[in-house]
Amino acid sequence: MKVREVLVVEGKNDETRLKQIMNVDVITTGGSFVTNKKLELIKKVNEVRGVIVFTDQDNKGEQIRQKIVSYIGECKHAHLNKNKTFIRGKIGVEKAKRDEILDILQDKISYFEREGLTIDDFYNLGLIGKEDSKEKRDIVSDYLGIDKYNAKSLLQVINMLNIDIVKLKEVLNNG
Repeated sequence: MKVREVLVVEGKNDETRLKQIMNVDVITTGGSFVTNKKLELIKKVNEVRGVIVFTDQDNKGEQIRQKIVSYIGECKHAHLNKNKTFIRGKIGVEKAKRDEILDILQDKISYFEREGLTIDDFYNLGLIGKEDSKEKRDIVSDYLGIDKYNAKSLLQVINMLNIDIVKLKEVLNNG
């Protein structure tokens, strides 16, 4: 089963660590400079599935957390125990032990069974494999008010937002 909430972390290494442990969707902020489009994506995902902000417990992590909360409002938070995760001068999700991450998240996450869109769906809709695929993906991104993505990344975002094929066809037909 998949974790219903989407976890928001600082970087790709944090994302990789979480995906090694559980079946979860993750949004990375890319550090402390979080763009407005990224904040808008986090806000939309929070409205649909909920998010858990799981940033490091250092100054940068707290700045990111505050920026997200001030933009999206109420959401769930997860914090590492600084004393347990301080390894070689680093405090962070990517360094945390599997059991610690699971303990921290166990009372914050829920699960659901959902079959999202597939890469085949994207091909059938012309979002990949066609001359105008990039333009079609841009139409979807503009409609959602999010950054422009390649096909694989856009598919992940579409599934995070629980957008079904009917809605996606509607967006493309009206775009």
